[in-house]
Amino acid sequence: MRRLIRVVFFVALILCPVSAVMAENDDIYVVQLPIESRAQSQLNEAIYDGLKYLLVRLCGDIPQIASTMVQAKISRAVDYVKSYRYIQGANGVEQIEMRYASEKVIALLRELRLPAWHPPRLVSLVWLASNQNDRRFYVEEQTIPEIVHSIQLHLERRGLPFIFPLFDVLDRTNLPLSDAWGGYDLSPTHLSRILERYNADGLITGRIEHLSDGRWYCRLNYQYGEQSQPYINIADALSFCIADVVNALADALTAQYSVLHKNELTLVAEVHNILSLSDYTGLIAYLQQIKTVQSLWLKSVSRDIVTLTMQVIDYNVLSQQMLIDRRLVVLPRQANSARFRYRWEGDE
Repeated sequence: MRRLIRVVFFVALILCPVSAVMAENDDIYVVQLPIESRAQSQLNEAIYDGLKYLLVRLCGDIPQIASTMVQAKISRAVDYVKSYRYIQGANGVEQIEMRYASEKVIALLRELRLPAWHPPRLVSLVWLASNQNDRRFYVEEQTIPEIVHSIQLHLERRGLPFIFPLFDVLDRTNLPLSDAWGGYDLSPTHLSRILERYNADGLITGRIEHLSDGRWYCRLNYQYGEQSQPYINIADALSFCIADVVNALADALTAQYSVLHKNELTLVAEVHNILSLSDYTGLIAYLQQIKTVQSLWLKSVSRDIVTLTMQVIDYNVLSQQMLIDRRLVVLPRQANSARFRYRWEGDE
């Protein structure tokens, strides 16, 4: 029954023209939904549906969101709306744009003990290929706009910030069309060179292929640091094909980077690339000047890895500071490990 609820919910999201404005990372709390009229009953329903949708975006497609307790808590969804306005959608259908109050949503997640992945989020560079009339192309606005728009829509729905390449001469040299089509893993040096040009965190390669029987085949490969994971789907419609692989990627990333909200969080952090005493002292000085970090303890030292225990008031403040400074870079967590992993990029 829980699986049925989840399937029905996501089918509804795919079929209706829903979008989330993600021009900025912080706009994850903005949700747009189509609305039939401006009647109060329609407004209340849209605000309720929007909050459910926001919880999926923040927490992933987890069974707890369909639980009786969560549904009871969000029945007063209007209490979490900061502002709303009516806008005209791209397809001419009137929509309502709702901005939810982040502090109230975080308090709700803390009360419900739901782990969530808040901004800032990893930015993905989307470098895909597709085919038309027996020819292969990079997926870009000038060649295959319908695929570009569908990818944008589904990434925005799940709150995944993204960038498309310029596909200029340098890009085509760095990642030829055949490599993008294949979705091959890149060497760390090659990956770093591509991502640095666009100041992105992860790379999505692969293909969206229109098969001879009319169906669509999607194979996306997500590569971030030491992590690489393919996502594959076949569907009758392009939108469903892309939606399923994007939802799978979003759920995997959300599960990996979500934290459980508490008034105070004590976390164990592995910091890699500590190559000297000056690296260590620079790391400690950097963490101590971040106000949300209340205390630090050295747990162990092994080769170039320092393990610390940190007491943090608000992990969102810490992660946002790290994303701005880019001196302490988030690494993927290891399977079945509660430790947070980072790489020290050096003092500035």
